[in-house]
Amino acid sequence: VTPKEDIVFKFTKWSQIEKECGMSRLYGGMHFDAAVTAGHELCTGFISPVVELGMLLKKGDPKGAMAVFEDEQIIVSPFVNPRIVAQSDPINLGYYPDWGPGGSTCLNDGKMPGYMRIMETYTDPSLAACCERWFSWDKHTCNGNGAIGSSECV
Repeated sequence: VTPKEDIVFKFTKWSQIEKECGMSRLYGGMHFDAAVTAGHELCTGFISPVVELGMLLKKGDPKGAMAVFEDEQIIVSPFVNPRIVAQSDPINLGYYPDWGPGGSTCLNDGKMPGYMRIMETYTDPSLAACCERWFSWDKHTCNGNGAIGSSECV
């Protein structure tokens, strides 16, 4: 469901943003209450050093850099911004689980959701590998669909 109009959130404190972001994972069905609390505990204190480095950069101080770009041990993966890539502009990144309504297979249609594009861990090189990992309880249905294309009914 997509809202007809943009939803605007107004915050006066960082703690309000922190709470809303944590709860959004619960509202979206991605976490349970305990996971929201654990995430808060895990990330507490994370933002302070980031803000401090950002302030140094804002002042023009290179000590605020969060990465050394000459470091050859850092592997940079291509990032596809889901807001830039249109649905009609497919990008083949491999097979991914179709968790949409009625989805019970893996697709390789270039229409992978944005969050899956960002996290490369959702893709597999073959339908069989994807079904094994994401639909292990019903591999037969997953593999039997032989899905190539959209999960939408025509």
